[in-house]
Amino acid sequence: MVARRPSSSPARWWLIAIAALVLGAGYGCCLVCGLMEVQRLASTENLGRLTALFQAFAYLGFGAPYLLAVIEHVLPWPELLLLAAALAVLTLAWTTYRAAHGPG
Repeated sequence: MVARRPSSSPARWWLIAIAALVLGAGYGCCLVCGLMEVQRLASTENLGRLTALFQAFAYLGFGAPYLLAVIEHVLPWPELLLLAAALAVLTLAWTTYRAAHGPG
């Protein structure tokens, strides 16, 4: 007897394309805003060093899918994605508050 693979839901390539555009635009906006903030805060002699440091930490975000894949063995993916969304909303709230009230 041959085991049959369960049929998957139809591919929704258009949802993937929209998500890729939104997430790519969001990442680009965060990168540009972060670089502008580094430029605003850094002195002339430290600008290159701090820009490199910012870029290094920004590119650590590419490891997030791997981290999610590891955690997925402990937490089911719907709850994992809700947790990631909650962290994103908290980050947005915190950065919005900090931008409105200044660095001090």
